[in-house]
Formats: sequence, structure tokens, C-alpha cells
Amino acid sequence: MVEPELDHYDWRPPRRTAQLATRIGLWAAVALGALGGVVALVGGGGAPEPAPITPVPSSSSVAGPVAGMAERVVEAWFTVSPDAAGDLAALFVEPPRASGLASDNLVVERVTTVAGTRVTDGYWKVTVAVDLVETVTPDVEGTPDVEPTSVPTTWYVEVAIVGDVNRGLAALTTPSVVPPPSAVASGWAATDTPYEQPDPADPMAETVEGFLAALLAGAGDAAPYLAAGVDIPALDPVPFAKLELAEMSSFELDEGRMRVMAQVRVETPGGALTYFGYELILTQRLDRWEVSQFAGAPSLVIEPPDEQTGAPQDGAPPAVDTTDAAERSPGA
Repeated sequence: MVEPELDHYDWRPPRRTAQLATRIGLWAAVALGALGGVVALVGGGGAPEPAPITPVPSSSSVAGPVAGMAERVVEAWFTVSPDAAGDLAALFVEPPRASGLASDNLVVERVTTVAGTRVTDGYWKVTVAVDLVETVTPDVEGTPDVEPTSVPTTWYVEVAIVGDVNRGLAALTTPSVVPPPSAVASGWAATDTPYEQPDPADPMAETVEGFLAALLAGAGDAAPYLAAGVDIPALDPVPFAKLELAEMSSFELDEGRMRVMAQVRVETPGGALTYFGYELILTQRLDRWEVSQFAGAPSLVIEPPDEQTGAPQDGAPPAVDTTDAAERSPGA
């Protein structure tokens, strides 16, 4: 049996000169530390101030396990009874002083992570939206038999999560109610051309409506609307009983391609009505249009806003990049 070849660390014997220099450096550090302690004692009492945390760039994201732990901590804080304090304490670095906010009059319907920042390695601040319903009995003087009412509300709760995604995470402190996250900055746009009601005689509108109706409402076969080599799987079962093209916006790309943003009106088998939006890339072949790409999330036509000013990075919309749309499209 042949033993596998192992990778070894690059090891070199220490040099005596380096050892001597290391010893001198260590003793110098000890001496400086002792001197610093004497200065601190002479200069006055008081606990040492915590070392400032150097934040990482704001573009750092919150990993899924961190968001999940934040949601778990917040939900437990709102729902775990005082009798199960051990279950709550297991989610924290140190057992919290309080026992949580569990109450028969407070029902948590949903917890969702809506914002987060990695402050430094192993430390995240996560904001969780808590949708809850509280049963409140109005205090009306002279009216003893007032019926309680259910009051729905949303609290935004920030919680500090520390640890390591692979080795374990926990809450550093108890959750805190904070103001909601900032609104999204202006400058985002999926199209800069106006939506218009489609002309039923327009071949492009006919292709868009025919393809979407076949794909989403079972009105025929979607394959004849596709360009050569494009394969978009059919939905089974189809979610809608009826689909109509309500509005569309088109933008000419290169090589005879058209980018279409389509707003469709759909009706479910039970009669519910709503609207959905889709992006399609159409390619002209002879006298007909064919669908070469299809996506629910569109490409951007305006650069994302600058993180510092909140304004678009460029004054004019750049050319549409359909690479992302192609990656999202099942038929790419």
C-alpha cells in the first residue's frame, strides 16, 4: 500500500541570533508593561475604557446563519416562558438578567431579519422585524365591561450576535427595540421608458402575451414562442386560470434585440386578481419575435445610488446589461 504524500509546513531551525533578539524584545515588552501599570496607578483610578472597535466596510453582509440566530434569539425573547429560562439562557453568551417578554396577551406572528452589519470579525449587529398582535383592554373610566381589542404592530429589534459561523453563535446582550431601518435611497430603476397599454396588433405584444399566457396560465404551448436553443420548463400545475398583458415598456438593445418589461393581470382558479411583472428579451427572426430570455427580477437601467450621498452615481442611465438576466433565466 502506497502511503499518500503529505504536505508539510516549511520548518527551519531557529538561529541563535534570532533567539537572542526575541528574548530581548520580550523582556523589553514586559518592562514597558510594568512601567505603564505604574503610570496608570499614579495617574488616577477607574476602570479601563474598552478598546474601540474598528468597523469593517459597510458593504460587509450578514451571513445566513447569523441572521437565523438573530431571529431565533428574538423569537425566544418574546415567547419563552420564565419556566423555561434555561432554554433562553442557552442562546446567550451569559444568561440574561431578565426573563424575556413572554405574555399570554402578546402573540408573535413572524420574525424576519431586515438589516445587519458585520461590525468586526465575529461580531454582527442584526435588526429583526417582529410582527406581533397584542390584546389590549382599553381603560375607559366608568365602563367596566370593555371588550379587549387585538392591536397588530411591528417592532424593530436589534440584537448583537457574536461567535463563529462554523463553531457556534450566541447573543451578546438582550435584544433592544430600535427605530426602523432607513428607507431605500432613490436612484434604483428597472426601466426608464414609460409603460403603455399594448397595441393588440403589435407583433411584439402578441408574442409577450402569448408566451406568458402559455407558460403561466396553460393557454397553449410556450415552446413555439422560444428562440432556437432556449428551453424554459413549463409550470405544472399552472398557477393561473387567465392572463392578460396590461402594460409594457420596451427598450432596444444591440443586434436587433428588444428588452420588454411586461405588467400582466392574472386571475387564479379561485377568482383572485393581481398583477405581476416580468422581463423578456426578444430576438427578431424574419417576420416574428422570439423569446430568448425570461426573468422575474429585471436588470437595472440606472446605477445603484452612492452609499455616501444617496444619489445615483451617474447622471444618465447606462446601457442595460442583460448578463444578469441571462444568468437568472432558465432558458439561458
